[in-house]
Amino acid sequence: MAAVTPTSVAVSGLYFVTADVPELGRTHEGLAAHAAAGGARVVQFRHKFLDARRFEAARAVRTVCAAFGALFIVNDDASLAVAVGADGLHVGQSDLSALSEWRAHGRGLLGVSVATAEEARAAVALGADYLGVGPIFATGSKDDAAPSIGLTGLRRIREAAGLPLAAIGGIAEHNAAEVLAAGADAICVISAIAHAHDPHAAARRLAHIAASAPSTGGSR
Repeated sequence: MAAVTPTSVAVSGLYFVTADVPELGRTHEGLAAHAAAGGARVVQFRHKFLDARRFEAARAVRTVCAAFGALFIVNDDASLAVAVGADGLHVGQSDLSALSEWRAHGRGLLGVSVATAEEARAAVALGADYLGVGPIFATGSKDDAAPSIGLTGLRRIREAAGLPLAAIGGIAEHNAAEVLAAGADAICVISAIAHAHDPHAAARRLAHIAASAPSTGGSR
């Protein structure tokens, strides 16, 4: 994948959320490299523990994204996003308080997680640049995942908001095309790459599916 200026990359295609998978010897930065090399356009650093490794791992993922021209997003933590020079911040419905700190620095993309058309409209009013939509299907990647909204829920949000949509939750190679056809601009995955036998090959296949999908949303 040829390097490009990160800010010129739309929130579309393959969107990877990082993870540490110690039982497989996989790290945030290692998996980010596999995903970006395989064609991910966006990489989100998500590490919920306030441990000593957090900052260094985020900075390492930032370096990977810069090398491949992928957008680098930090999950929830505005202070960390600013400290490591992230291209954007992504927040959930319970983390909207981070918006004021992020905006105080006057830079970067803002993504907001939504599960309903009402939340989508509210996120648009807050100034979101893109929406994380889901969970589309049941997922084991998040212990606190909400009930799945299905493709019907995704379509309702597509109708309610003109922003790019990054769909997440239980998305894998066998269902990615139908998620894109239902209105997603990006397919957002964790375990489909993090737990794959060959993460790089899995990323390459998912990126190909995303690139082959007809445009139904706002940015592909």
